[in-house]
Amino acid sequence: VLELGCGTGQLTYLIAEMGAHVFAIDISQEAINVARIRLHHYGREDAVSFEVMTVESLHYPEAMFDVVVGEYILHHVEVDLSAAQISRVLKPGGQAIFFEWLRWGPFDSLRSQKLIRKLFPPGPGDVTDDERKIDSRDMDILHSRFSEVSVTRFWTLARLRYFWPRLYTWFVRVDHWSYRYAPFLRRWGGAGIITLVKRPVA
Repeated sequence: VLELGCGTGQLTYLIAEMGAHVFAIDISQEAINVARIRLHHYGREDAVSFEVMTVESLHYPEAMFDVVVGEYILHHVEVDLSAAQISRVLKPGGQAIFFEWLRWGPFDSLRSQKLIRKLFPPGPGDVTDDERKIDSRDMDILHSRFSEVSVTRFWTLARLRYFWPRLYTWFVRVDHWSYRYAPFLRRWGGAGIITLVKRPVA
């Protein structure tokens, strides 16, 4: 498994715990140092190979990985260059799975208004300078690179935690309930799981 943007290793540990060998990359040496300590603490350091690397320029051979994963990473990178690299290093039939922030016009337009940003300023770590939500243009790029692309949205009401953070847990519970009885509400979700499949060899 190749993990993109491993950060301090929370997901890295979970993947290693499931029995995979993980190649984990990040642009931050400091984050990788913390991740190494985490994996050592849990006795999984032998299951992980860490390296400082960018997603846009992966230094791995073609068709090396069964799975590529990432959490909150695609909206930080150049999607066209990254998609090409991810497709290159995946084996035919391999999958890439990402947890991402997804654009939904009405909410994002409201959030971008100066008055709203003044009344509800982003909290520490909420937004970084290089990020933007995955939008239709990004999805078009992914469709051009992979034979199958699917998105499962969630965080419909939960995204309102931006305005009322104390109600976050309640919003999440309502989302789970509503998806069961009104699944169409997912289309308005602000986050999602993006699954990409590389075309198998005929």
